[in-house]
Amino acid sequence: MAPERHLVIAAHPDDETIGLGARLARLRDVTVVFATDGAPADMIDARRLGFANARSYARCRLREARQALALAGVSSARVFTLGGPDGALVERIAEVTGTIVELLQALGVTDLWSHPYEGGHPDHDATAVCARAALVLHGRAGQKLPRSHEFTSYHRGPGAGDVVWGSFLDPNGAVAGPAPPVEQRPLHESETEVKRRMLACYESQRLVLHLVPLGAEPARRAPTYHFARAPHAGSLLYELRWAAVEASRWRARAAAELAKLGLSAQAAL
Repeated sequence: MAPERHLVIAAHPDDETIGLGARLARLRDVTVVFATDGAPADMIDARRLGFANARSYARCRLREARQALALAGVSSARVFTLGGPDGALVERIAEVTGTIVELLQALGVTDLWSHPYEGGHPDHDATAVCARAALVLHGRAGQKLPRSHEFTSYHRGPGAGDVVWGSFLDPNGAVAGPAPPVEQRPLHESETEVKRRMLACYESQRLVLHLVPLGAEPARRAPTYHFARAPHAGSLLYELRWAAVEASRWRARAAAELAKLGLSAQAAL
């Protein structure tokens, strides 16, 4: 049996720890790639934390990620970013998808991990698009497809201001066919402690990361999505939290990026 080689594609530094921190410590041969540099162009977060520019904030976030992932046994040489500002990944779907395709082949990836499509953050959803599109293109090239998995992050809850962490959106209006079963493996005390220490490495995100549940890390095989559809009815969380991002315009831009790759957002990916 060929050895497992895991590739994690996360939108921002800290997403991998939120969804997979304890699990990563159990896996071998892991590469973690951030689709953005984690620094929004508006500089609001950077200024609040005392950074003079977005570049220095992005360097801090990558440094924190490498410190956190070292606790899970992932070498800093296997942790890198594709750049680009936090919040604008939908503009770079074609570019990032192409890079993922190259990584799948170059690394001999057996297991791909990424975000679900849930409307929580526009970059999470764009990362989900990139991961699925890369698998389709990889298969079209005649390559053996890796197992594709999803980890949790956050999405809108039942109330307009509610945020749900650590579980998958159910039901998801964009999933084609039945949703895959969710693996609900509770964390042992030692695993919980590893994850707590990993989260603590993200000092720049401490105002948010205390909300991350530590009891389990649900995972599932990635479903097929209709990315032309909204993940759920009503306003998405990112429309409520990032008012400049309208879901319909986001989907139109995602469709344009997929078209560059010869893919249709109307088809199930």
